[in-house]
Amino acid sequence: MVPDVGVGDLLRMTGSFLLVLSLLLVTLFFVKRLSISGGSSSRQLAVNAVHHLGFRQKLIVIKINGDEILVAQSPHAVTLLGSWKISELKGAEQSNIEVDSLSQFQNVPVKKHSFRKFLGQLLDRQRN
Repeated sequence: MVPDVGVGDLLRMTGSFLLVLSLLLVTLFFVKRLSISGGSSSRQLAVNAVHHLGFRQKLIVIKINGDEILVAQSPHAVTLLGSWKISELKGAEQSNIEVDSLSQFQNVPVKKHSFRKFLGQLLDRQRN
């Protein structure tokens, strides 16, 4: 036995569905708008750069309130490596003062021979 569904019932169900759908869209629109502005928070937080070092290890540069911090993330900990003010870096660039904080890490000599010696000693220990 099939229940009788009239045109009026069909229009009422379709109207209810469209009303619920429109209320959902309006709610999502306002939620998205509020989340972009951050509400009443004046704190600015952004991830500027991420460099993956290996499996679950990375360096992250985070900008917060005009400062930048460098952190290292591993599976066991997050370590603060350094911090600086962005305004000081821009002032140093404008006055032609070189910033040596990054240049000291660019040309670090790689000690391949000492690692080879260490690896050789480790293998000799395992053989004995």
